[in-house]
Amino acid sequence: MRRYGLLIFFAVLIVYLSFPTKNYYWDGLSFAQDIEDGNLGPWYLHPNHLLYTPLGQQLWLAANAAGLNLRALTVLQFLCMVAGAATAAVLFCIFLELGTSGYVASCMALVFAFSAAWWKFATDANSYVASTFFLTVCVWLLVRKPRSTPLTVGIVLSAAMLLHQFAGLFFPA
Repeated sequence: MRRYGLLIFFAVLIVYLSFPTKNYYWDGLSFAQDIEDGNLGPWYLHPNHLLYTPLGQQLWLAANAAGLNLRALTVLQFLCMVAGAATAAVLFCIFLELGTSGYVASCMALVFAFSAAWWKFATDANSYVASTFFLTVCVWLLVRKPRSTPLTVGIVLSAAMLLHQFAGLFFPA
């Protein structure tokens, strides 16, 4: 049944790639401009999302080194699309762990993936989607059997917090 999670991932990703947003939020545009201009110094650190811009910069450099000649905005948008589709797949796994049927789990994951708010964020170029992916992985680690160690959950939560500071609000969970 878990292999359907991969099916959900690829199906959602194909739809996201087919219909990317053209109406960007300002923060994604700002991240992309900073990456291309080198405005944030050698480390590209932003105080509220320490690792998002350096990650985007490394992916942008790798894409251009591979000869793709992409804008940083496109690379950040692709990162969000992959993370958004992966979040839907992990959500499917969470529902299965909670004992729902495969049909209900897939319906709920797809409703989430194609909801208006998530679609907008998942096809944009912002730092929220990658952070939310790691938070969703944290939930999966907390509900799955066998349970994960607190260190594993803490490392995944740290990744979410380094991508966006608001993920720190998940800590009480």
